[in-house]
Amino acid sequence: MLCLAGGCPAIIHGRIELTKQKEIGEKTMQETIRRVASGALGLLMGGATLVAPMGFATADLASFADMKPSDTLIVVGANAITQDVVGAINIGGALAQHGATTTVTSLAGATGAVTGGMSLATSTTPLYMYDDVTAARTTIAKGDLSVLDSGVVQDDSGVDYKYDQYITLGTGAVTYNKEADMSDPVLSVNMTSLTATPLYTAKVVFNNAINMSDTTKAFGGNTIALFGKEYTIGSTSTNTKLVLFGSGDAATLADGEETTVTVGGTSYTVKMIGVSSATIAVISVDGDSRSLTKGSSYNIKGLDIYVNDLYFFSKEGSVSSAKLSFGSSRITLEHQQAVKTGTADTTVEGTLVTIGGSAEVATIEVAVAAADTSTAFLQEGTSFVDPVFGSFKLAFSGINPSLADSGRDEIKVTTSGNDRATVTATDYNGYTKSIDFARDSAPATMSTELSFQDVNQYNYNVVEGAAVTKSHYLVADAGDFSHLFQVTGLSSLTTTSAKATLKDVFSGTSYEITLNSTGQGSKVIDGQVYYANVTASTVPTLELTWGSGATNANTGDKTTVFPGIKLKNGEYLYLTAKEQAVTIADTDKTFKLPSGSAGGTAGDITIVNATVGGHFNITVTSPAATHTGAASYQVLVGSQYYNITRTSGTAATISLSSGTTGTSITQPAVMVMEEKDDNSAYNTVVVQTSDDTDSIKVSSTVLISGANSGGKSSTSDSSVTRYVDLFGALVSVDIDSDGTVTMLYPDTQAIAGVYALETAAAVPAVGVASATGTGTVNQPSLNGGVSKVDTEITSADKTEKNLILVGGPAANALVAELAAANKTHSMDTWMADLVGKYVIQAVEDAFAEGKTAIVVAGYEYAQTQAASLKLATEALSGAEVQSA
Repeated sequence: MLCLAGGCPAIIHGRIELTKQKEIGEKTMQETIRRVASGALGLLMGGATLVAPMGFATADLASFADMKPSDTLIVVGANAITQDVVGAINIGGALAQHGATTTVTSLAGATGAVTGGMSLATSTTPLYMYDDVTAARTTIAKGDLSVLDSGVVQDDSGVDYKYDQYITLGTGAVTYNKEADMSDPVLSVNMTSLTATPLYTAKVVFNNAINMSDTTKAFGGNTIALFGKEYTIGSTSTNTKLVLFGSGDAATLADGEETTVTVGGTSYTVKMIGVSSATIAVISVDGDSRSLTKGSSYNIKGLDIYVNDLYFFSKEGSVSSAKLSFGSSRITLEHQQAVKTGTADTTVEGTLVTIGGSAEVATIEVAVAAADTSTAFLQEGTSFVDPVFGSFKLAFSGINPSLADSGRDEIKVTTSGNDRATVTATDYNGYTKSIDFARDSAPATMSTELSFQDVNQYNYNVVEGAAVTKSHYLVADAGDFSHLFQVTGLSSLTTTSAKATLKDVFSGTSYEITLNSTGQGSKVIDGQVYYANVTASTVPTLELTWGSGATNANTGDKTTVFPGIKLKNGEYLYLTAKEQAVTIADTDKTFKLPSGSAGGTAGDITIVNATVGGHFNITVTSPAATHTGAASYQVLVGSQYYNITRTSGTAATISLSSGTTGTSITQPAVMVMEEKDDNSAYNTVVVQTSDDTDSIKVSSTVLISGANSGGKSSTSDSSVTRYVDLFGALVSVDIDSDGTVTMLYPDTQAIAGVYALETAAAVPAVGVASATGTGTVNQPSLNGGVSKVDTEITSADKTEKNLILVGGPAANALVAELAAANKTHSMDTWMADLVGKYVIQAVEDAFAEGKTAIVVAGYEYAQTQAASLKLATEALSGAEVQSA
């Protein structure tokens, strides 16, 4: 016999029931039935075999892999035992994975995918908000930028001196700030104008040091390629001062020869008047004559000229000539001085030259910072071109998702009228709702404490197991599923078919919990078991519990305080009271507080020794800490501080703390907990409310637990202050009216695109440069849930859904219907041929054409446990699987 979620109250069909009842008595029979028909998920039993379908209309068990939460229901018997319910949960967990998709976020840092340069991130180490540009890389070499190729310089004796080139990254972090005279804050890479903390340093390292001051080696007039540009070494260069002339359009002019030179769109007439010696020549530019010295540079009529060489012949009849470079630029690199350019030795601000070596040149380093404090940033969408060599640039293309990305989730906290605060959010199923969470009963009285309730004075209950009366609210977050429920119905326990009704505030879906004569019942919602306990008082109250070890009126292993509501992009919303009352005990009692670790232990605190002299002790799981011998504590749980105070006896309160000072938040508030960031932290954003002289207010003070920009004002709108935090969330605070706080939360942590590129290279968009990335699994929506008991199944469910039926014909009414229609095993077959076995069977066209039912059942609940686990964890095929 197959059972799903409860015992088998009676064998439904056949003479076996009557015979057994006569032989062993009704009580013994009921126990036998319970053993035979009940089931749950448990340890997988070996020895399963594939059997023939025995004449049933069969489907293939492989079809389970194609079933999704949107088209499938798991059905247990109305009186199913706990083990059967657990079985349904495990099957539901497997079903929830069907149809899940993975979103891959490309990283900005994959090498080889950027044309003309590289990302400063890597495929394994992206850059995030507030990361320094050296977070993934510290050095850029020739394999990264073509302008960093190795080179050779030669002296006049033909000796080669090889060298390598690098760019070492320095100080600069991705930030959000209002720069210079900008009206609004912007994303930027911050810089300094101090050469002691440069953005980068361009470095040349010689394999063998060269003695530039040795006149016998005569480097003057020879060429050297630095950072993608060719220069001629000036004859006046020494070991502490290099004079370099950039190459331009070169020409050799004989005495009396004239030519036209075009540089930068301007044409010049150049005439060689004559070469008077091996070191002196006379030329004219547009009629302006000058005497020039070999190895020197000049600017005549706006044309830069460098004299590369002179060829003087004194013999009569021989023609002398000069080799000239036009449009050349001179740079002077002098130890511990700023770079100088041009014939006027103009200082390049924000640079510092260091020439290393002992009486030789071993290294040349040029540190580059901003020219001044007003330009000490690299704004989103802009580039910083190297001011010395001009052949490369650093570029910041922004973050992904961008601050304006349409996929960001909006959470807005504002006021409604003058008497209530409202939060508007979209839950993980896509339902958007505005929730009045704080009420001011007397707006004109500034001393009034705000109520944690809606405009109709219905309270919010945010501790597991709280007694909730009709029309009031509670939050439940079993597993990774969450609900804000309003209790819309509580039947008197004196009536038949007593039940409690919960309405999901976001989706509007209602759930009924059938109660027994003592006011207890359970309900599977989204594959999670919730236990209800309803008091039999004049005004009934509902206590809802869940999680490991929970039962009716018992929270089990731990009590959840401030359960969260999962929102669209994976973040959690918490509604918090000024002080949440909890009950502690003489023995250890564990509370689960928001920490970001859904279903885990990172948010656990354990309170012990509650009666010792009015004091008590607390142990915090993460970050690990102990607090002893006091009546109140501030504790850090995850990234959020809480204040815990013993008020009297076993009564205590838990409240949000406004920071490390231990000050409690004194009014209802909204807390958003972000997903895990690159530092493995779950940071929080807390928005507070307050009472003013004439209305309720949304506080302009926003508390952010992790790294963030701090409040940045806006000149264009002086009422607005903005924050960007480590995850990349944008928080805007508008103090107009009674205040509004808007949070735009990205679907994934924002990554930054910072690149080293050749000057002419295009700047890539953030995130398009990687073949690898981080993956986020997107679970399909469970809508109104995937589990029901057999008495809840409607005709529409049978015709529109595939069904997974846990339990046999004695425990599950739908399986009994299939047995009666000869579509699955009857009670006779179970008692005769399937003793000690389990069956997993796919039934084609079970209740409607095109709809499959999968029957999961065992002779005893241990076998049903094994069958449930096998279906949930293995890829099955064929019409039916039986254990040996």
